[in-house]
Parts: sequence; C-alpha cells; structure tokens
Amino acid sequence: MPDQQHQHTAAIALTVGRRLEGLFWEMLPPVLFFFIAMILIFAVVKLLALQYSIRFYAFARAAIGALVLGKVVLLMEMAERKSEVSRHPRAIVVAFKTVIYAMAVFLFEFGERLVHASYDKGSLREGFMVVKANANLDRFIALLILICTIVAMYLSMEEISHAMGEGALTRLFFKRPDRA
Repeated sequence: MPDQQHQHTAAIALTVGRRLEGLFWEMLPPVLFFFIAMILIFAVVKLLALQYSIRFYAFARAAIGALVLGKVVLLMEMAERKSEVSRHPRAIVVAFKTVIYAMAVFLFEFGERLVHASYDKGSLREGFMVVKANANLDRFIALLILICTIVAMYLSMEEISHAMGEGALTRLFFKRPDRA
C-alpha cells in the first residue's frame, strides 16, 4: 500500500512539474519582450535622470515590470481563451487591452510608491500625503505612454501572429528566406 501511495504522490509531483514547465515556456516570450523593452525605457530615463543626480535602479525595475506584465498578458490570454471570440475589430480589442494594462501600470506604480512612503512615515495617510507632495505628473505620464506603446506593440504583434497562423511570425522573422 505505501508503494502505491508513493507512486500516486510521484505522479502528482510529475504533473505539477509539467504544468510549471509549460507555464515557464508560455511566459518566457512575453517576459523577455517586456524585459528588453523596459530595460531600454528605463535606461533612457536613467540617462535623462543623471543630470539631476537621481538614484534609479533600472535593471531591477525592468525585471519586476517584465514579470508583472508577462503574467498579466498570460492571465488575459487565459481569460480570452475561455470567452467567446470577440466580434469587435482586432484594433478595438488591442486598444481595450492596452487601456487595461495602462490602468494596471498606474495602480502598480501608485501602489508601489504608496507602500514605500507609508512604510517610511509609519501610516497610510502620511504616506499618501508624501506621494501626493512628491508626484511628478510629467514623468509619470511619459513613462505610462512609453509602457502603453510597448504593450500595444506586443498585443498588435500577437494579433498578427494569431491571424497568420501558428509559428508563421516566428518563421517570418527568424528563418532564412528561401532562394528564388
């Protein structure tokens, strides 16, 4: 009996491992895309911020942002798979999803600043006052526009890939053209 229970436990572990491996490979392309894009965005922001002597950790922010966006992309794809196919033009779908991502970025940025300020000041109310007093709306909107542009590009390429068929976009960009 213990041998059969051991086999059942091993089978469950193997199934979970396969699902995690599948999730890893499914998350890898969007996370890499967003990581590279965000490193470029944050590198530009860092170069612009050097003249003001602002400390900025571009690599860490890009990595965290890429993981968050990569996971959100997968969650939205899973939700889309379970729902009916949209009857709206794909441009509307991409615009709608981009707005959803913009709201997520806004909430993430605001939440991150609020948590840090609240922790430093000891209360949520004082943390909110600090965030409000130190808000740089121009910088925040510029960052939001850049991230939304990256997200819209990714979503557009994803829609083009779906329309062209499985693997067609990868072959188009990464396969050597046949000689005529």
